[in-house]
Amino acid sequence: MSSLKAPRAATTAAPISFAPSQYFEGDDGRWSTFVVRVGTPEQSFRVLPSTVSSETFLPMAGACKDDEHMSTVGLVRQDCAFSRGAEIYQGRTNNGFQANLSSTWHEVGIYQTTNREELGYNASGLYGLDTLGLMIANSGGPTLENQTIGAVVNPRLWVGRLGMDVKPSNFSDFANPQPSLIKTLHEEGYIPSLSYGYTAGAYYKQPNVYGSLTYGGYDQSRFTPNNVTFPFDANDSRKPSLKIQAIIGQNLAGETISLQEEVVPYMLVDFAEPHIWLPVPTCDRFAKAFNLTYDNSTDLYLVDSSTHAKLVEQNPTITFGLGQTASDLSGRVNIVLPYSAFDQQASYPIFENSTNYFPIRRAYNETQYTLGRTFFQEAYIKIDYDRENFSIHQALFPTSGDKQEVIPVFSPTEISNIQGRNLLSKGAIAGIAIGSILLLAIASFLGLCVWQKRRKIKMPQQPAIEDPSIECEGQPRIETEGAAVFEKDGLPCAEMEGHIFPELYAPHPLPENNIPVIEITKADLSPIFELCESTDSRSLSGGESEAGISEERMRLPPG
Repeated sequence: MSSLKAPRAATTAAPISFAPSQYFEGDDGRWSTFVVRVGTPEQSFRVLPSTVSSETFLPMAGACKDDEHMSTVGLVRQDCAFSRGAEIYQGRTNNGFQANLSSTWHEVGIYQTTNREELGYNASGLYGLDTLGLMIANSGGPTLENQTIGAVVNPRLWVGRLGMDVKPSNFSDFANPQPSLIKTLHEEGYIPSLSYGYTAGAYYKQPNVYGSLTYGGYDQSRFTPNNVTFPFDANDSRKPSLKIQAIIGQNLAGETISLQEEVVPYMLVDFAEPHIWLPVPTCDRFAKAFNLTYDNSTDLYLVDSSTHAKLVEQNPTITFGLGQTASDLSGRVNIVLPYSAFDQQASYPIFENSTNYFPIRRAYNETQYTLGRTFFQEAYIKIDYDRENFSIHQALFPTSGDKQEVIPVFSPTEISNIQGRNLLSKGAIAGIAIGSILLLAIASFLGLCVWQKRRKIKMPQQPAIEDPSIECEGQPRIETEGAAVFEKDGLPCAEMEGHIFPELYAPHPLPENNIPVIEITKADLSPIFELCESTDSRSLSGGESEAGISEERMRLPPG
């Protein structure tokens, strides 16, 4: 079922700056979340953005029960629902999304979720279509109809997810795909392009710095810009991916060492996943450099109290060198992370009590290589689905009082519309001016000729009268009402008929604050944005192709 909502008025759309929730939460660290509103009446949840999925996942009502999912840590805690992102609903604690209470819920069925099974996200969910609003109530955030919602129980998805991918959702019917959230925002005129900017925020900064999420543009105050752009991968399942050319850091002895055993062929960008998944030999180097202990039961690297104290005191840095290829250093982007970005705590239900751990994971094959949310505490990403590229920058941490610098990214179609509305070439302006002058001259000449012809017909021939200033005896004096008026022999004299001369048309410049900001490449002086070569004919920029649609999912029991 697609949205029946009419498109907004045909005006230039502006980016949406998605305000964070003011909370840091999660069972695998402290992460800055964002609020969504689902259903009618609205139920609010705090969620984390997800790169690889286009669907929104919420904890289902009853997810916080002492069942097989929770048996490893004992009884369910009182704050379970709140820790999973559920907010107060109609004055009472909400234990999870209650689909039966929403009058706009259209149930689809139970299906496997679109999260990454290769990383252990093998959950199923109750799917349906419902209203989805961004940001807290009465904040001005948009509310969209018929968005894909999945209610899950599995604690592997402890905090809900907000799908950022452009691909539509499909269940048993490929002929009826459900558009993604970002696609709907663009088609209904809320944002100027299929793009967004994101950084995860940093709890370890003083004061804490919340995450930043901008639809249809990016916040330039949150990063140091560079000129490197990465094209999407030809493989539709790993579009935002790149290569790690080097990982350099300082060990506990203060020595600068290489932490990478081998070049990683590609790393999928996925900030729904908190960890950085690396080849086992590279993880071993990290463990040796920072005295980490591998825990077989959780597959996490733990940090004992004495080692933790030393690392906090030294706060060594780790630099990731990113590139399009394994060896081309000219396009490398270096992102520096302090140890404090890796200083995370895993809590219930992973451990009964909060436990210090280092958020890297062992990847046993190429499908698991992942650059997760830990990395994006110190990095800012811009993703542009229209142009099939993305870029990564060193994050900045402005104070809460600093002004945002939100920059729109316009789609190629929107750029053409703006040019058609506001931009005329010099030749066109000159042509309009010359044409207007010629038309004005011709109209004036024809008008004068017509008037003279009509004047001659209407005016009778008058007898010649002597100049009244010369008086002769016997000549009668002619009196008129008022001053005496005489005409001399010859053509009648008359005033020209007046004509209104209009000003020539010229486009008025937009006010400065309405001028769209347009990035221009060296190769083309037309206003364009971050153009790069298309790498995949299956791109979704002009419409979803069959290759860009997620595989058909089979009905499953809830899990």
